[in-house]
Amino acid sequence: MKSRWLSPWLRRLALREWLALFIAMLLLAGGLGWLNGLGRIDQTLYDQFVAAHGRPARDDIIIVAIDDYSLAELGRWPWPRALHAQLIDRLSKARPRAIGLDVILSEPEQAQADGGRPGDRALARALAAGTDAVLPLTTTDNGAGLVAKPPIAELAGAAHALGHIDLEQDNDGVVRSVFLREGRGGVWWPHFALALAGAQPTASATNRSSRNWQRTDQMHIAFAGNSGHFKSIPYVSVLRGEVADQFFTDKYVLVGATAPGMTDSYPTPMSGQSGAMSGIEINANILAGLLDHQAITLAQPWQTACFSVLPVLIALIGYFFLSPRKALLMGAALLLLTVALSYLALRDGIWIAPSAAVIALAVSYPLWSWRRLEAAIAYLGQEFIRLDREPHLLPEAAPAGADEQIEDVLERRISAMKNAARRVRDLRQFVSDSLDNLPDATLVTDTEGRVLLANRHAHHYLSRLP
Repeated sequence: MKSRWLSPWLRRLALREWLALFIAMLLLAGGLGWLNGLGRIDQTLYDQFVAAHGRPARDDIIIVAIDDYSLAELGRWPWPRALHAQLIDRLSKARPRAIGLDVILSEPEQAQADGGRPGDRALARALAAGTDAVLPLTTTDNGAGLVAKPPIAELAGAAHALGHIDLEQDNDGVVRSVFLREGRGGVWWPHFALALAGAQPTASATNRSSRNWQRTDQMHIAFAGNSGHFKSIPYVSVLRGEVADQFFTDKYVLVGATAPGMTDSYPTPMSGQSGAMSGIEINANILAGLLDHQAITLAQPWQTACFSVLPVLIALIGYFFLSPRKALLMGAALLLLTVALSYLALRDGIWIAPSAAVIALAVSYPLWSWRRLEAAIAYLGQEFIRLDREPHLLPEAAPAGADEQIEDVLERRISAMKNAARRVRDLRQFVSDSLDNLPDATLVTDTEGRVLLANRHAHHYLSRLP
């Protein structure tokens, strides 16, 4: 607002209104920013930004898929564990970096008539003799809280490492993050993908005081792509030797289900068009992020609050000094800039929720325009009422104080404006008529000699001049 155009009274009123709005909007932006995310609004923006920031699939991550084709060829699930043993043996001959068998093995195989379980023994031998292999463990509630449910002892002892396969679902059901370590009683289990990345044995912590299941090292997943992004080979094709050994050499091989009827699928930020993503593909994305050192960290609440306050602060200062059109353009530019900066920060691995700043910016301009308009209307209304109460040069038919009988404030102000405009017209007509009735040619000029009014005698006289 260009304050030089205003009267001192209106300028003081505008300043008070601006200060009140200034404080209120900064508190709103800072308070919303401190929440560090406003639910579905920020989650939607986050998903769109993550989906827009995909990257090429790593060549050293291969998925051996338990897909519909393999199920059609090998029969319905579950398969004999001897098949898994054959697969591990065949993969180990190719010398991959690590093998992740994402198949739940927490119960022993059904015993044969003689009580033996040759499938479990064969799989244990394959795991022990082959390439570093990681098996999954799940959690179960035993009544006293969550506890780890690892594979049977024979298989757990043969594997190089165990890793939990828990995924963190937000309140909208979308998987955006994972805890890299979980455990209880001082024993921490790495995530399945973390164990694959380092193929490290289970680590034991020194603090064994807690009896509750604990989670730490939360990582927001920097998804590389959606379903089908990583190279995938049918389980049965590998089992039959249809894929050359060199294809798996020095690669991370993840074995898991992708068939829709048997897999645990979850919506992810990448699932907008392709639907839910299988657990093994999510693990592949987590592994790729760990290997690429690509992870997303949430900004601290104070950082998001500062990020939210800054554009609002700039906007409020601009509102006071700029014209309405320029102030609107500046507010729109700041809103777009805020969203763009949030996206750029995500590309660098930091998520700063922008909706607090966006909401404050979107609210501040209408509020400021409303208060400024209210102040201007109040000023004009008072001036018209004061003018209406001054002595009138010409007689009027309306009785004095007629406007005060109108109860509605807006109608009273409109009536005062009509009365003032009518008096100006009447006064101008009175002056014009009086000037025309003068017997001599008469002109009314300003200080620079410009003619403002002329009576009919002056028009007649001047029209005859050469």
